[in-house]
Amino acid sequence: VQGDQALREKRPADAYVAYSTVFKHAPGSDIIIKLALAQWQAGQVTKGIELLERYLQVNPNDTLVRFNLANLYLLKGDKQAAQQAFSAVVVTSPDHVLSLNNLAWLMRKSDPEKARGYAEHAHQLAPDSWSVKDPLAMILLQQGESGRAVQLLEEALEIAPDDRRTRYHLALALTQADRKEDALETLRRALSGNASFNEADDARRLLEELEAR
Repeated sequence: VQGDQALREKRPADAYVAYSTVFKHAPGSDIIIKLALAQWQAGQVTKGIELLERYLQVNPNDTLVRFNLANLYLLKGDKQAAQQAFSAVVVTSPDHVLSLNNLAWLMRKSDPEKARGYAEHAHQLAPDSWSVKDPLAMILLQQGESGRAVQLLEEALEIAPDDRRTRYHLALALTQADRKEDALETLRRALSGNASFNEADDARRLLEELEAR
């Protein structure tokens, strides 16, 4: 409890001390992950990664720890290590939706067919998840299947109507489907107000291109 409160209050050093005390008496997945998160919050991502790697050397079948390690690799920007870790999770837990989803996104360029398989499987397992629909749609769009991509993205926006990045993705799909006016309307809505989101600059460039046509 003390460690959790310290993390919430952005006191990672105090959280680490509290979690270390608990871990000495009751070592386990949850605590080792919290120790790594405390190090991450303190800006020590590499130390957090090393901590989980050492734990997995002794507990190689701990899916929860390996999944969190994969996420730390992503935070560090090591996509190759993240892909390997998510793949290991899927080997032992083939229905792990978050790992399937992350693998699909990480592999969408290097192995699009395998990425699509992961994304389709994740969608079968979590058909009402917007965070699953969006990556699948973008992989389909990459493969020229704009019709289904539009459908998935419209469904995603019904679930998360305020997600501007997904709305931009819908505009991309509409553009590929030769629905310029719908794409323009979608882009303007995505960029309305003081729009600030990942890929906002790409959305503005697409809007300028479509308006110039």
